[in-house]
Amino acid sequence: GVALLATAIVTSVCLEWPLWQTIFLIGTVSIIYTTFGGIVADVYSDIIQLAILWAGSLLAIFVLLDLLKPGDLALLSAQQERLRIYDFSATGLGDGKTFGFWPMLIGGFFLYVSYYGCDQSQAQRLLTTATVKQAQKALMINGLFRFLLVSTYCSLGVLLIPFILTHPEFAYRLREQQPDFLVPYFLIENMPKGILGVIIAGFFAASMSSIDSALNSLSAATYQDFLMKLFPRLSGIEDSKKVRLSRFLTIFWGMVATGFALEMAGGSETVLELVNKIGSAFYGPVLAVFLLGMLLKRASQAGAVGGLAAGVGLNISLWLYCGDSVSWLWWNAFGFLMSFAVGYGLGLVFPCRRISAGLIVNLYEFRRELKTKKYILVLLFAFIIMLLTSFILEKLIAG
Repeated sequence: GVALLATAIVTSVCLEWPLWQTIFLIGTVSIIYTTFGGIVADVYSDIIQLAILWAGSLLAIFVLLDLLKPGDLALLSAQQERLRIYDFSATGLGDGKTFGFWPMLIGGFFLYVSYYGCDQSQAQRLLTTATVKQAQKALMINGLFRFLLVSTYCSLGVLLIPFILTHPEFAYRLREQQPDFLVPYFLIENMPKGILGVIIAGFFAASMSSIDSALNSLSAATYQDFLMKLFPRLSGIEDSKKVRLSRFLTIFWGMVATGFALEMAGGSETVLELVNKIGSAFYGPVLAVFLLGMLLKRASQAGAVGGLAAGVGLNISLWLYCGDSVSWLWWNAFGFLMSFAVGYGLGLVFPCRRISAGLIVNLYEFRRELKTKKYILVLLFAFIIMLLTSFILEKLIAG
């Protein structure tokens, strides 16, 4: 729903339509091509969307640099707080600062381990690879290139600072709009029409990539984890009927997402914050449930369900009652710890009576079988390079 809202905002600015109309438009298009294309449409469209998105963002940066005068970039020196990359003093606990170094490093660790290890929208991509080795390579390439892609987005945002400062009439038009509307208005008013079409397609691509993944994974999880359990006879029906049922589930979840986007339209929070808050409320507890099943022989269904409920309940309470005093990045770590502790305790009180030895994963054997050491080392080295690059860049800007 949040991804749908993000796309609809761009469409609303481009077409000069009311936001609710563009939500319906994008929702309908996403439902149609995801319903009939399935995971094949998801993967191939994501590849095309990535190319368009990255090229569009780079084009926007070049055009923005052309619009700025040589002395305009010097205005960035007065915006040091916005250009600060590392903030070691911020804890995100009672200081009202969300994006400190420690909450981003620790909370972000739990968030992304859960996202890439447990989220169905990511797992469905890995399951399309032919071998485990190909899946590992896909994850490694993602880890290496994600930094470059996000750096491109950030560069565009940084360059918009001097543009706004030197174009007060543009800033005045945005005074009553959410920050989400900044980039779309800039593109509409300043990009050459041909280039504008490419860039707008890039923004559509980014959001629709998230929408189709979510719809496809929701349909698969609903069918496999709920309907198959409630109605075992479904396993015996014809394949064509299974596909038809999956498509109906995709349409259903597409309608739910569209309704959710309509409900959030016009809210005070930005799309970026909203999507990360929703994810952070669940990712830590979900990771804890997975690890309970992988690490503990005494893990039980009561422990998994109880731990999940406790972790999510804690995070929702932090969201509702603590406001900005606790950074939402910490929810990933706090939710994980709460879920794991409660799940472990309930597993001792209500142990699983029947355990299949084949379901218990020995982590040493698991690691040896997959031979992940070289991939881990490559990603750790890349992470250190990213930290050093950001540190050097911050010092150059400050100097």
